[in-house]
Amino acid sequence: MANKALSCSAPIPPIWSLSIHRPEVDGIEVIRTLKAEKPATKFIAISGGPLRGEGDRLPEALELGAGYTFGKPIDNKALLEAIEALLGF
Repeated sequence: MANKALSCSAPIPPIWSLSIHRPEVDGIEVIRTLKAEKPATKFIAISGGPLRGEGDRLPEALELGAGYTFGKPIDNKALLEAIEALLGF
């Protein structure tokens, strides 16, 4: 999906929630590419990988402009609050 989205000419959604560890194109690359094309795009990065130390890529997602990051399992209430905040509610 991420690979198709990067090559698609359709409008870019204003908010993306995406997994960092993807087989084709990882979430870090999606954030990097879309932020370069449309800087106002907002991201919620999600990781099922390590959340501390080596292999933790969520800090990198924040540095690239992700508004929020979550480890799995995701707290649904916190995710909804993040989406509302990014939408300005």
